[in-house]
Amino acid sequence: PSHSSSEAGSNEAANCECNTDFFRSNGQCTACPADSSSLQGSVEVAACSCNVGFTGVNGCECFICPAGTWKDLAGSEECTLCHTGKFSSASGAVSQSTCSNCDAGTY
Repeated sequence: PSHSSSEAGSNEAANCECNTDFFRSNGQCTACPADSSSLQGSVEVAACSCNVGFTGVNGCECFICPAGTWKDLAGSEECTLCHTGKFSSASGAVSQSTCSNCDAGTY
């Protein structure tokens, strides 16, 4: 099927594996939901995990981490709040380093 590959010399569809960011469904390779990815050879939508900077249940819709949070790992973990006294105006932040000191008199 499209979006798949197999070992050289193979002519059996059963030997095909779906490419990265796809999963096998009813004999076809289907793209993971937006803002998620999977390993080559995935066989179910639950193998699609949210990318860094996004959160959600594996295999479902992924949501961008809001301003003031960050997430540096793929998967269903929650976005992490910036430490007290720090803030990030960026959505989808992928590192704690995006959190900078708040201006004096703010929090």
